[in-house]
Amino acid sequence: MKRDASITHNTPMDIFLRVSRKYPAAAQRISVPAAESLIRRKREAIGRPREPESLEELGSILVKNDEMAEMVRGNFKGVVHPPGGAEGCALLFINDAVLNDLNTAKMIQIDGTMKAVPNIPTGTQIWIISMRKRNKSFAVGFAYCRGAKAVLYEAILRRLLELAPGLKDVQLIISDFEKAALKAFRLVFPRARIQGCWFHFVKAMSDHWKQLRLRNAPSEPKLITRSLALLPPELVHIGVKVIEEICNLYHEIFANLKRWAAYIQGEWGGKPEVVSVFSSCIRTNNDSEAFNRHFTTRAGGRKPRVYVFIRNLQDIINNEVVNLKRSDANIPLVKVKKREQILTKDEQIIKAQKTLLRDGITQQDVYDFMKSRLSPHLSQIIDEERLNLAQGKVTNTTYVKKPKPAIKSLSPDDEEYGVKRKRPHKKSPKAMVVTKKAKGHEEAGAATSG
Repeated sequence: MKRDASITHNTPMDIFLRVSRKYPAAAQRISVPAAESLIRRKREAIGRPREPESLEELGSILVKNDEMAEMVRGNFKGVVHPPGGAEGCALLFINDAVLNDLNTAKMIQIDGTMKAVPNIPTGTQIWIISMRKRNKSFAVGFAYCRGAKAVLYEAILRRLLELAPGLKDVQLIISDFEKAALKAFRLVFPRARIQGCWFHFVKAMSDHWKQLRLRNAPSEPKLITRSLALLPPELVHIGVKVIEEICNLYHEIFANLKRWAAYIQGEWGGKPEVVSVFSSCIRTNNDSEAFNRHFTTRAGGRKPRVYVFIRNLQDIINNEVVNLKRSDANIPLVKVKKREQILTKDEQIIKAQKTLLRDGITQQDVYDFMKSRLSPHLSQIIDEERLNLAQGKVTNTTYVKKPKPAIKSLSPDDEEYGVKRKRPHKKSPKAMVVTKKAKGHEEAGAATSG
């Protein structure tokens, strides 16, 4: 236990349980409190710090404690505070080896994750800064944040500029649509194009569609809205008008479609420069999102212990440095889609977008473009819905979606190897109570009639 206490950041209980499994006979002679006390005394003897109560205290420990300072050497860039005593704090981590590449970066992607934030000290998110090189994204900066206001984001970005002054010439910043972050980008990088992530746009509007309970409404308004971000900024307002008129075709039967049209106008119509991904080959933050999905596990899982997180973060940072060097040596990093397929799709979108650059674009031209960017299957759904509308067959039950069966087949012969059979949907406790009451009433009624 003393050895594990010295070389790991595992909790005393984790250490005790591991050693107990390895030496069960000895484990019977020591209590849990005694083991935890032994581990804590050992860590205090070697200078292992206790869990800090704040990010400021953690930042001080990373500088003053010899063990922790050695762990974060070359990566920790200090504590960042907003100016003027504003609330918020961040610990910034960037490896020295990536600063030259960051200094010449023309595109960066910024995204945050809340899942991997330790419970102690209090934090709100890990802000991850990625740069694009050789058509691949590399996560190069990590800010452990307490707070999510524009002044804190601005302070982080200005500290980033101190480390990599050439970043002032960055041309493109891709992020989600967080208002505080967008404000900070405009203040620190006034010459850069700030572009929202197409994936985040589609996800946000799909979530709102569900909130308005439009699942059984015609799909055309939602499907056409997917293509809104592909329009040039100066045509986004026409795209919004197209969506509004589609909603008007059905709003007498599906009243919430009016609210949907108002949402699109209010939430997205007023920021066409950010919504539009027109003429951009990088339209999403998907590379950054994919990194985030694995980041939580690699950082120690959800809500890890803070020193476990700090240790794992250094491994993550150093691995990205190695990946960057491999890329410079033209060594493949991961399996990717065939480049020909990606280029073909990009060429098709760009070719279609060029048709919108001529003068005299009409609302019908915009609608045709937005519909043409959908898959043939989705386009066919729209055609079928328009046919039903023309024939007067649209009612509030026309597009009711059938629930998917919990089990496709009960036959063992139909099972696919390696795939678990789906279980039937379990009733909620509330539904079970209602069912039991109904059953009791039926039995009472039967007894009375008998």
